[in-house]
Amino acid sequence: METSSDGNIASASQAEELRLLGNTAFAGKKWQIAIQKYRASINIDGTSKGSAKVYSNLAAALCKLCKYDDAYEAAKMAPKVDPDWAKGHWRLGVVFELQKDFMHALGSYDSAVERAPDEPIFAKAFDKMFQRLGCEAEKLPDGSRVVDLPQSSTSLRVGDGHEEPPCYVAWERLKKRTNNFTDTRNAFPDCVDPSDGIKSEWWIAQGLYYWYTAMMRQLGELACLPCDQLSKMGSKLEELKVLRQSGSISQMEFDTKRYQLTGQPPTQGSEFSEFLNGLTHLGGDHIPAEMGGGKIIPSPSWLKWYKPQQFVAVQQVLFFKVLGCKYKLGTGDNTAKMDWSGGEELVLSPAVRNAARSYLANAKQDNDDFAVGKEGTPEEVIEYCKKKLKEGITWEGGIRDFVALIYRGTVLAGWLSRLGVGLGAALKSFKWAHEFIKLADDEWKVSENENYTQCGASFRKSFQVGILWMELVTAQTLRNDETPKLEIAVYEFNLAQEIITIAKKQPRPTENSFDSWMFYTSFSRKPLAFACSYLASTMHSMRNNPDLLLEVIARTGLFYPDRGDNLFSLVSEATAKDEFSVNSMIAETYKLAAMNQLLDDKETAILFWGCAVHIAYAGGYKIVELRTAINNAIIASQKMDEELFGPSVWRGHTYQKQSMLLARYYQDERDDFILPILELEVRPDGSVSLFVDGQVLCMNFDKHLRMEKKKFRDKTTDEYLDTSEIEKEHGAES
Repeated sequence: METSSDGNIASASQAEELRLLGNTAFAGKKWQIAIQKYRASINIDGTSKGSAKVYSNLAAALCKLCKYDDAYEAAKMAPKVDPDWAKGHWRLGVVFELQKDFMHALGSYDSAVERAPDEPIFAKAFDKMFQRLGCEAEKLPDGSRVVDLPQSSTSLRVGDGHEEPPCYVAWERLKKRTNNFTDTRNAFPDCVDPSDGIKSEWWIAQGLYYWYTAMMRQLGELACLPCDQLSKMGSKLEELKVLRQSGSISQMEFDTKRYQLTGQPPTQGSEFSEFLNGLTHLGGDHIPAEMGGGKIIPSPSWLKWYKPQQFVAVQQVLFFKVLGCKYKLGTGDNTAKMDWSGGEELVLSPAVRNAARSYLANAKQDNDDFAVGKEGTPEEVIEYCKKKLKEGITWEGGIRDFVALIYRGTVLAGWLSRLGVGLGAALKSFKWAHEFIKLADDEWKVSENENYTQCGASFRKSFQVGILWMELVTAQTLRNDETPKLEIAVYEFNLAQEIITIAKKQPRPTENSFDSWMFYTSFSRKPLAFACSYLASTMHSMRNNPDLLLEVIARTGLFYPDRGDNLFSLVSEATAKDEFSVNSMIAETYKLAAMNQLLDDKETAILFWGCAVHIAYAGGYKIVELRTAINNAIIASQKMDEELFGPSVWRGHTYQKQSMLLARYYQDERDDFILPILELEVRPDGSVSLFVDGQVLCMNFDKHLRMEKKKFRDKTTDEYLDTSEIEKEHGAES
């Protein structure tokens, strides 16, 4: 008879009894009861090999409620307590797949097959993931295999049919305006007309410039990477550093000789922050992952052969930040000499730790002498910080840099995951960072006391809003345009409202300087436009399931009038109204999204059309409001920068056709005419009829118009992210 982790046979028996009760509840689809029983069993015995089954079953029950993050926390424990149990690895793979973290799912399925090669379920899961990712395998003489994963299968780029991505067009325009990339100030105007605002190409080019300057300097540092052809150049660079440290050459001589060796400008120690500035400025969008020499980031001649140079350069930045923190937190000395071994054992986020370890592997230094630290939860990292503060390490002496490493570094590593390992892994990193900075702010009250000078700019909400935007974009993309289930919708709606709460507090510039308007655009207008667009479009998609929509509204407090941190407060303030139907709230949210979006952006016209059609669905509006929304949509479509974004794919869309039909029907009415509700009825043959005030507006509104956007979607991306098959078997029920 197996004993529990404390050696108590009675405890083991009780834990097993609770597991069986959980199984009975699971079989009866009583998921909450099953979860309670499994957790009770784990509380009695959560470390013996027998508990692996309980963790696996708990993960399965949580998946049925769409609680995939909680399921992951349970599933990862099964292989931990019993590494030899194949099904535990398979269960973790299932959870990874439901999270659309396909790379890690492949690894878990591979571990299951390795332990039980004759089990067809495990082999089938591995083969399916192998094909999804487009892998190739090479069998070695010892029977093992090496799996090669092509970059094209893991880096997701959601296309819109436009041949040249906007980032390349914007960058080419920037290069035409200036040849001096050490100072791009002359490439942008000094002042901005508030009626026109910032142009999309300026906004994109500014974010790319942050990324470009950091990457160009960091590529030179790869000369020190002890790897094949780089080792010779690295040794020469090390000789230079020794001469500089001894005072034998001046800083100017060092910079000149370094430039002659690498062809790159010297690093300034600010590259970590500049990478983050580029990401947060653009909400993680428009920054391409270029392999080798690219259109935006050219390679020095000696490095062109090294394809993953940009990925390794970012990993290198993270690694040296980890290395710096190891010594600062061990000594409290900002000037402590750094070495590759020893120092303080840090508690790191999984993303930062993995990035640092990956760098060491690329540097061929992945061994026990260079331990980067151990993996921890957000709570464990906070406890580590508190411990170091008690030991006398001050914020200025290392805690501030460490918090920046953990928060910003996790985001930066998550961005790398988004391009390499996959969106599912990236979302985990963004969620981890979100939870960490929230816990840290709650613990030390930094934003409440505005103690940013001591504790760092990572606590500034204006900095965090771009990261929250990245998190929401990633979550939405993972859904692949499917209507979210309850738990996912609640998470995403709350995230969107958090973005709105931060973005609306950013004051509108009182002067017309370019810098002030660019800051306002990046950290107020663009995040606000995206969050409002997300909420409006998602509420629209949920109108066919009103019970789900009303439940999400209730659980997120979306329409509660007595809160200052929700969508209602934003819309009420903008409209001076305090009562809204669902359709009128969607209309006003679309309007706010459009008003905050840049006028020449590809989304602005459809946002105004969304406002117009929901004015029609809501009724009770003056017809002049419908006419204004339509007019604004037409102006926005004319102003859109087609060279930058490609031709609009929205012409003739449902929103436009339906709102125009209603406007034409009442074209002779005065501006103060109150619109009745535009009603839609699906006929037995599947066609849609439009009615207004009891009259037929259109008997057979062409149903295919509602699917017009789908013609322009990237079908490869849709198929890649489609997890409907495994959702039916292991995920939440509809």
